[in-house]
This record gives sequence, C-alpha cells and structure tokens, in this order.
Amino acid sequence: MTNYAASLKTSEKPTLNIERLAYNFAMAISCLSVIYIMAIYIAGYSGLPVIQMNPASPKLRLSLIQCILGTVALKIPILIKKLTRIELPKTLCACYYLFILCATVLGEVFSLYYKLPIWDSILHFGSGVMIGMLGSILLVVFLKSKNCEKLASPTFAAIAAVCFALCIGAFWEIYEFAGDSILGLNMQKFLLEDGTALAGKAALLDTMKDLIVDTCGALVAAASAYLSLKRKNGWLYSYLAAEEPECEAQTLKNVA
Repeated sequence: MTNYAASLKTSEKPTLNIERLAYNFAMAISCLSVIYIMAIYIAGYSGLPVIQMNPASPKLRLSLIQCILGTVALKIPILIKKLTRIELPKTLCACYYLFILCATVLGEVFSLYYKLPIWDSILHFGSGVMIGMLGSILLVVFLKSKNCEKLASPTFAAIAAVCFALCIGAFWEIYEFAGDSILGLNMQKFLLEDGTALAGKAALLDTMKDLIVDTCGALVAAASAYLSLKRKNGWLYSYLAAEEPECEAQTLKNVA
C-alpha cells in the first residue's frame, strides 16, 4: 500500500501556481521600476526613448511614489489572509497583481494614462469588478464563520459587492485628492501632460468618470455573485465549495 501511494505521488504532475507566478513577476517589475526611477534622479535622464522623464518633473515624483506604493500593495492579499484567515481565489489574486503593474508601471512610468486616455477607465472598471468580488467573498465567508448562512443570500452578496467597491473607490479618490493637494502629484489628472491646467467641469471629469466606472464594475461583480449563488454554479459557489468541501451541501443550500 505504501509503495502504491508513493507511486501515485511521484506520478502527479506539478501544477502551475498562477498566483505565485503573477506575484513574483509583478514584484520583480515593480522593484526594478523603483530602481530605474531612482537611477533617473541620479543620472539626470531616462535613458530609454519610450520613457521621457525629467528629474525635476512632478511626473517622475508621482511615478516613484506610485511604484513604491504599488510594491507595498502587492502584499495586500497576504495581509488579508493573515488578518482574516481567508484564502482568496488564486485567479483573483493573480489578476490583482497584474492590475498593480498596469496601474503603476504601465500607467505612470510608460505614461499610458496620457497616451491612452481610456486606460484609466479600463483600470477603474477592473478594480470595481475585483473589489466587488472581494466584498461578496468577505461577507459570505464572515457570515458562514458566525453560523449565519441564512443571511448570506444572493441579494445580500450582491449588495455587499456594490457597497464595498464604491466605498474603496471613494477612499481612492480621497487619496488622489490628498496627493494632489499636498504633494502636487496630479493623480486626478487636472493637469495635461504638458502642464496645462484644466478648469471647471473639465477638472472634475476625471473624478466623476472614475466613480461612474467603478460603479459599473461593481454592478458586474454584484450580478456575477448573485447569479453564482442563485444558480449554484460559477465562481463564488465554486469558491465556497472548495473552502469547506465537508459541509458543501448543507452550507451552499442555506446560502442559496
């Protein structure tokens, strides 16, 4: 029996850990970006034609701050696991790590926020979806841990997704406003790439657009969470089944 079990173990093919791969890739690129921007400060020029940065430009300072904070933000899923003991879906974590790269390195260092105006909207929509999914997961798992499965209805999970995503989205806009007001970082893009200041409705457009797109992403997450629990399939239902397979039938029946 022992030999048979050992043979099965050795015959198993190693599975690709997409979460770990995405984390290592994002961490490496983020750290290299921080080192590269620091080198620009020292050398006085970017060295790459695709990245035109002046050491005295506020844009370079914003890129440095965003890359540093992005590197720290890569630890958030690990922090959530330590604080809540919740193992988040690996695919969701992998998407989050790549999202950080798109928001910091591609968005700020490679100036896609300016070169591709829709880039900011794409990221805000994606963040709305991811944060909404996270909100529904945290709510349902919390209620299960308190033996309140009956409260975790599909409707409640959908509402949690929208509320959580919009709450984080509002805090993000406050963070951007604080960065612009205190450090002059132009996070809300009230200045064009050439330094031209926007005024009136044009200056408010970025913030309001971000909140609207956040809402659209949150609604997508809410709909997917609702349908997943209602139809007893899909990402949230499968996640809950994988978390507690021994009581899958009873718990998921109560949740749905």
